Amino acid sequence: GDTRSAAELQPAEKDELSHRRRALTLLAPDLIARLGAHS
Repeated sequence: GDTRSAAELQPAEKDELSHRRRALTLLAPDLIARLGAHS
């Protein structure tokens, strides 16, 4: 059962990150560009 929870949490976290990234790019494209340049 633990493996199931972990497997479910991993993709969920990735989805949240993707949504956050999209929101950030829409809200602050300048910041994202700066972060991308730094990294």
